[in-house]
Amino acid sequence: MVHTTSSARALAAMILCGTGGEVGGQRLRGHPASVAADGPLPDPEPAAERRTNASFRFGEMAILKIYAWPEPGPHPEVETGLHLGERLRFPAVAPFLGWAGREEDGAAVAVLHAYLSGGETAWDRVHRSFAAGGTPDPREAMRLGQLTAELHRALADHRGDEAFRPEPPGPRYSEAFRHSVTALLDRVLPRLPELPAEEIRHRLLRGSEPAGQTMLQRIHGDYHLEQVRHAGAGLFVLDFEGEPDRPLAKRRLKHPPEKDLAGMLRSFHYAACAAGAPEGVHEPPSREFLAGYAAAGGRFDPGLLDLFLMEKAVYEAGYELDHRPDWLPIPLAGLRALLAGGT
Repeated sequence: MVHTTSSARALAAMILCGTGGEVGGQRLRGHPASVAADGPLPDPEPAAERRTNASFRFGEMAILKIYAWPEPGPHPEVETGLHLGERLRFPAVAPFLGWAGREEDGAAVAVLHAYLSGGETAWDRVHRSFAAGGTPDPREAMRLGQLTAELHRALADHRGDEAFRPEPPGPRYSEAFRHSVTALLDRVLPRLPELPAEEIRHRLLRGSEPAGQTMLQRIHGDYHLEQVRHAGAGLFVLDFEGEPDRPLAKRRLKHPPEKDLAGMLRSFHYAACAAGAPEGVHEPPSREFLAGYAAAGGRFDPGLLDLFLMEKAVYEAGYELDHRPDWLPIPLAGLRALLAGGT
């Protein structure tokens, strides 16, 4: 689909009115949510053009995301929009206004949310603190942890929807994890001869069995500081699409919540390194984030968290090798710290 202001205008109207029609040569149908836009939308303008999707902003009222590669099947961003926004009225997400899908196979093509005006992302604030030679406000790091626990609790509050019902881990999950991690290691480690490949492989594959009270549940799936926005007096979690490079079915899988925690902790490290801060300065806000998570009732297994931290750092190294070689030292430093027992 060609991403133009005219196609964005047509998609938004289709979503809000629940009508069908042709856009960009495809037969589509809109599905409005129960939360209505506050009056007619102004004309759209491009908000962001990323490697994967395009976004259009309708003034201060709404923002439309058009997916680059629609796939048949339930879309995680639509599912979580309906679950958190419609079913639970979870306050820390942008109101979900609806979505549009292809008539032939139901593949989600676009989603529409209310626009959160003003404010800035958590990355902006954290990076600025590190760049100024300080560390993030401990209260903000703790509040982010509390928000994360509240989000995980809401995602586990299934209300009878099997797609959100938590389940205990078992051999099937461990086997899938081992298969995924083995493929990741085989792809990345041969390109990084400076790393102790066998030790990384042993640490990751040895710890592939979730333990303790961990349950598998729906999670954010691509959780980092840029996915959280300060707007007004609140914090809001954005973008429940999951990692766009993964197939749709894999983005809907249930995981231990520790996977989201690892993503956020790695993001603190990235923000510090990008700001030129000394190595290790991200550790105090990382501890405060976890303390806030625990204070809000979130439970996590430290060993499993370390496992997902290492998996994430290996994934990041592969990503930087392919897309941003100048950033490769950041995940390499993270891997060395993890091997030495840090975060």
